Amino acid sequence: DSNSMKVVGPQLACQNRSTLDRTEMPTCTQPSYLSTCPYRVDVANHLEKVLQQGRDLLSGYENKLAIEDTIPEDVHALEHKREELLALNSELQVQQLLNEAQQDLEKAKRCSSTLASQFQEHCPDIERQEAELHKLNQRFSNLNKQLNYRSQVLQKAKCAYSNYRAGHDELKRYFENIPNYEPQENDHFSQVETKLKKQQTLLEEIASKDKEVQKVSAEAQQYQQAVKDYELEAEKLRSILDLESGRNGFMNKRPRFQSTALRVKEEEALLAAKFTEINAINRQRLQNLEFAQTLLKQQPDLQMIEEYIQINKSNKPLEEIWKLKKELDDETQSRQHLEEEIKVIQQNIFQLQNQKPQEIVLRKEVVKKLPDPELDENYHKMQQNLTEEQRKNQGLQEELQTLKQKLGVLEHEKREGGQEYVVKEVLRIEPDKAQAEEILKLKEELEELKRQEGSRQNEMALLRHQIAALSNEKIRDQERVTEKAIVRMQNDPQLEMDYKQLQESKQRESMLRHKQEEELRFLQDKLKQLEKERAMAEGKITVKEVLKMEKDVATEREVNELRRQYEEEKTKARFNEREKGELLRKIQALEEENATVIIQEKVREIIRPDPQAENEVANLRLEVMEQERRYLGGEEQLRACQNELTTLKSRGPRVEVQEIIKEVIKYKTDAETEMEMQRLRDEIVERTRAIERADLEIYNLKQEIEILKEAKPHIQVKEVLQEILQYREDRQTKEEVESLRAQLFEEQKKHMDLEREKKQQEEIIRQKEEELSQVREKVVQQEVVKLEQDPTLKSEMNTFSQNIENELQQIDSLRTEMHKLQRRRSHLERQLEDLEKERKARREAELEVQRLKIRLSELEEQEKDTAEKVTVRQKVILQQDPQQEKEHSLLKLELEEEKHKKQVLQTELEALRKKLQALEKMEVKEKVVFSESVQVEKGDTEYEIQKLKNSLDEENRRKVQLDSDIYRLEAKLSEMEFSNSKSSKELDFLREENHKLHLEKQNLLLEMRSLQSEIELTAMEAQDLKSMAQVDRHINLDSRFHNLEKELEDLKRLSQEKDEEIEQLQNRLQTVAIKREQRENHLRRSIVVIDPDTGNEMTPEEAHRYGLIEWGLYVKLKSQECDWEEITVKGPSGESSVILDRKSGRKFSIEDALKHGRLTMAQYQSYLNKEMSIQELAILVSGQK
Repeated sequence: DSNSMKVVGPQLACQNRSTLDRTEMPTCTQPSYLSTCPYRVDVANHLEKVLQQGRDLLSGYENKLAIEDTIPEDVHALEHKREELLALNSELQVQQLLNEAQQDLEKAKRCSSTLASQFQEHCPDIERQEAELHKLNQRFSNLNKQLNYRSQVLQKAKCAYSNYRAGHDELKRYFENIPNYEPQENDHFSQVETKLKKQQTLLEEIASKDKEVQKVSAEAQQYQQAVKDYELEAEKLRSILDLESGRNGFMNKRPRFQSTALRVKEEEALLAAKFTEINAINRQRLQNLEFAQTLLKQQPDLQMIEEYIQINKSNKPLEEIWKLKKELDDETQSRQHLEEEIKVIQQNIFQLQNQKPQEIVLRKEVVKKLPDPELDENYHKMQQNLTEEQRKNQGLQEELQTLKQKLGVLEHEKREGGQEYVVKEVLRIEPDKAQAEEILKLKEELEELKRQEGSRQNEMALLRHQIAALSNEKIRDQERVTEKAIVRMQNDPQLEMDYKQLQESKQRESMLRHKQEEELRFLQDKLKQLEKERAMAEGKITVKEVLKMEKDVATEREVNELRRQYEEEKTKARFNEREKGELLRKIQALEEENATVIIQEKVREIIRPDPQAENEVANLRLEVMEQERRYLGGEEQLRACQNELTTLKSRGPRVEVQEIIKEVIKYKTDAETEMEMQRLRDEIVERTRAIERADLEIYNLKQEIEILKEAKPHIQVKEVLQEILQYREDRQTKEEVESLRAQLFEEQKKHMDLEREKKQQEEIIRQKEEELSQVREKVVQQEVVKLEQDPTLKSEMNTFSQNIENELQQIDSLRTEMHKLQRRRSHLERQLEDLEKERKARREAELEVQRLKIRLSELEEQEKDTAEKVTVRQKVILQQDPQQEKEHSLLKLELEEEKHKKQVLQTELEALRKKLQALEKMEVKEKVVFSESVQVEKGDTEYEIQKLKNSLDEENRRKVQLDSDIYRLEAKLSEMEFSNSKSSKELDFLREENHKLHLEKQNLLLEMRSLQSEIELTAMEAQDLKSMAQVDRHINLDSRFHNLEKELEDLKRLSQEKDEEIEQLQNRLQTVAIKREQRENHLRRSIVVIDPDTGNEMTPEEAHRYGLIEWGLYVKLKSQECDWEEITVKGPSGESSVILDRKSGRKFSIEDALKHGRLTMAQYQSYLNKEMSIQELAILVSGQK
């Protein structure tokens, strides 16, 4: 539209000149008309120029903002970008184009009002220009908001990124410079003790860095959120621009840069993994230092042993000394060999501990949406129906024009003479609103085509004039004889300019038409898709009031006439386009001929006209003659119509006239329809934005998946050690789904029955309305049941959903704890395997030690003289490897414990599958064992274990009771879901969440049973532990006892949370059980006054305004009008009824009327029995009697 209005000046001038020629305007008013039109043209051209400049300016700013995908990475770049946005905002505020356009629009409005009031000339461009200015103002405000919002987001991102970068760099430097206090082979006891103290302080420092890591993570999340907000705002702007320009946002996507938030997210994850790894490594170092300290404490004094051995060596013979030395060397070599094996095993254990898990490949299914073929077929059918309806409307339009002509003739005859007999037939026709809207659209298109046809006719006349001038000029130039003259022929600049303007206007109009067609198709597809999604999404049962509209015959004729005229105008426009093209080709040929340079010397020649030009001139003359013939035919037709008109005027009023008056009720555009269309447009924009956001989120998720695929896994990957539980189908849930489906089918069947009954009732009401259409005083009594949304119910539903979310979070935390325990368990199993390997090495060392013992015993038999030799030999045995002996004893205990744990893990699955009888037998055996242990040991450990078992049984019983209560509450909730139709969706969602909680609860029960089996096995472990050392037994029992106490506390906490959940559900049921019903009894009385002359109906106000009734009668009639309504509400406190006067808005309570004696119980009972009308009851309650 904007580009096509650049030539509005010449077109408007030509239209004004043709209008001036066609109209019979007085001579005195023509100069003022001609002086007003150029000013109007100048104002319109200037306004179009300013509007175009404003559009170009705003498009430049919008394109600058639309190009940006994400924010820059550096802090300085962020600040620079923010300064650029502020500069753009200030530059945008300085522009005064919109104010200038507003002033030009006011001037154009004043000129248009002058032309409309004085010369009845309507300017159709004013409304379009005003709408375009309004759009520009909206775009200006949106652009200003966009710049301000982006500046704020950049400021927020800058602060968050600077804080994040400072904290990240500091933590990274700290982690890189952490000292290593690993124990070495040649360290003494004091060195190990110093390293142990330093390692403990280092661990405390690392633990204190946890808060800093969390702070850095929070800053990173703030930065990521700011980047996401910025990108989302950019996507919104691009989607709005694509929607306004008619382009498809999915097809015009260009490759975008990777978001900076992903890099920050990766750095944050790497930092957290590094912190976890360093913490684990330093804890392991602390354990190694503690173990080395314990070994160094138990190592004997080597110096004393060596001195004693030297004394003994001096007393022995040389041979025995040589033998002992050789044996000692052998034993030393074997000990060194064993130590090397132990070091290799420890290195393998350390490597296994630090080994990272394998990579995990995540697969994701992407569902592609394809167009629905059935929807496309329906679309083509609708297009065919639309063309058929357009043809019908064209015929109706033709008939309407003929009827209008006849009506004008009859009105003229009525004004000329009297009528003897007049018969009135009043026919009320309610036209179809769709047809009325279509008529308006066709009229607008017809007016547009007429304007285009007029402009093209003017252009054709101008072109013909230019062709004639060029042909004459060529003939004149060719017949002229010049001497020694060089004649240079050039194109007419005015003609070239007009020709270029015509070509540009033609191209712009074709581009604009294609653009509008594409935008229309895009919006239609969007609207149909959204209507389909909306129909699928909305499952509510709505009762609509349908008005059956009859087709208006006159309107259909008028529509057909308009369509016929539309088709004729289209054919004329095509014909004019073809003629215009031919003329343009002729102009181009003449210009090429005239552009040739002719050099003539002193030669006398007789130059004759070009035969081609003569043929073209002849063709143009034939066309002129054809146009004159058409003009003469039109004049003859005009004279025939005038003769017919004079004959009709001369007839006089001697003919009996049957006058048919048709009241055509014209419907304007409904405000609700406009609001609905606006809502649909907003919904289209919102859905488009949601799709864009979803695409952006999918793109980000794909990037994250690619990053996770490429990145190396960290120590914290939990999926490797996760235990997968397979659930069976719940029969109870399946039965509940089947029952819900059956109830849904019954409800649908009831809804269909109600729809049929409603249609029957509407048909009966329509028949009664037709029978009572002649009654003046209308009494309508209707009982309407209104369902309102309970605010308490809604708030409680919100609290219930919040509690469900909290419960899910708690379940997730428990699940993470369970995963940690499982990982700990797998770690202990790996340690058990390592201990098995070490045990084999220890056995070989024991065999070697036994061999040495045998050899020493032989030496003792040889030397039985002194007892000191025995001690010496014992010390020699200890000298081999006291550290190895201590490790052997410790590892033996750990091996036995791990063996027992392995047996427990192997028998856990079998214990869960056993039935109740086997469990009872096991309990009987356990009771016998416990009685024996109490008699022998008289300890409190078994008593505590038995008490824990009893408490666990009690918790199990409470869990079963909780499950039964939850099932009962779920059943009641499912019943209440069907009682309230408006809250059905929310309750379905809550039921699904309850089902999920039930599954989680079953998982917790399984875990609790496994814990119970572990507790039962602890009793068996207690008996096994009695054979061990007293200190170790007490330590293990105490640790087991503390673990069981913690587990019992966790179970008690879970049961307490379930109790709170049951209380919430019971409160929820108590509130939902209160049914809120509202019954309305409505009476409205409106008084209509009928005009005795015309028979028109009017209100008392209109009758008093026209002087048909006096003031007293008007007051009396107004007092008789009423709009009473009874509202009855059933709530927890009982029923309460109120009488409402809709005219005044006052309310009168029936209970107060009964208390104050204005109404008796008998009268109220007669009203309930429908013996008294609501008007009488309202008079008694309000005290107006």
